[in-house]
Amino acid sequence: MSAAKPVYPPQRPVKKILITIPEDQITMIDECAKAMGLSRSAFLQIYFDTYAEQVINFTEGWLAGIGFYYEKLVNKEKQLKEKSPT
Repeated sequence: MSAAKPVYPPQRPVKKILITIPEDQITMIDECAKAMGLSRSAFLQIYFDTYAEQVINFTEGWLAGIGFYYEKLVNKEKQLKEKSPT
């Protein structure tokens, strides 16, 4: 019979930062952490680790959306320059 050995993930460097978010979101994060028996920091670390890919997808989508409107603005400015008699 083999004995079960706990496996721990490698230690990752951590950095303490200050963020500013609305109080109702802080309360929600604290309540979720408390329900899971975790600290706010531990909860957020697990949350971001779990949803890292979705965070990246959200950011890429946001940037693609901004890129669409940026291209429209550039095209409009180009059209205005072509029409202006200078």
